Amino acid sequence: MAHIKAVLRRAGVEESRIMTVGDLTIFEDEFRATLGDEDLGLTYTEIQLLLYLVRHPRKAFTRQQLLETIWKDAMMVTERTVDAHIKNLREKLGSFAEHVQTVRGVGYRFVEEKPESSGTTA
Repeated sequence: MAHIKAVLRRAGVEESRIMTVGDLTIFEDEFRATLGDEDLGLTYTEIQLLLYLVRHPRKAFTRQQLLETIWKDAMMVTERTVDAHIKNLREKLGSFAEHVQTVRGVGYRFVEEKPESSGTTA
């Protein structure tokens, strides 16, 4: 596989940067994401936030870590900015939003598998 990638790179063919998790597809080079066949209409910041979480599944990030990574040197940005963007992202993700979890007292994480319901099954 590495040899094929090297040959393609030398030939000037770029590897497409597409991430897929279940029905979610993130087109990194196009700064867009789809859920099934529907374009989610995410903002640049929402795409960056989603990409960062998806690239590090199950790892919990504090709001401060997300601010330093996504917003970098932006002035006048508070931890509540992260909450607002997560809220907007979840609204756009619809039922897939359950994969973006709140870690109480910490921040947020992305889980690939569908969270189990708290009810019991017989």
